[in-house]
Amino acid sequence: MSKKKNYIVLDHEGVHEYDIIVKKSKKGTRFSIFASNGSDWTEHTKGELFLSMLDTGDGIEFDRDITKIEYDVVFCVRFLLNFELHLDTNPLEHKKYKIIDVSKGKKVTKLI
Repeated sequence: MSKKKNYIVLDHEGVHEYDIIVKKSKKGTRFSIFASNGSDWTEHTKGELFLSMLDTGDGIEFDRDITKIEYDVVFCVRFLLNFELHLDTNPLEHKKYKIIDVSKGKKVTKLI
């Protein structure tokens, strides 16, 4: 039997932009990101599945070949991977790293 959770994603102004469905099964945990039914999307885009990935416990499998992708799909990949990391309860997955740009001095950026 699978477990399913639904999430909504709001932009900085509180506008509902995306829906994420997380479904656990024997194969692993599937993360799927959809366009919301909000007015920002065209009628044929509303509710459309943008990307789905399966965390098998041994790696990540996507619902399509990802050898070259458009920037809108890059956004979905980044978003789902960050979302999955946010839900991960393994404390080792939540380490912070410092990135130092040595070409311009010691500018430090924290990556979560």
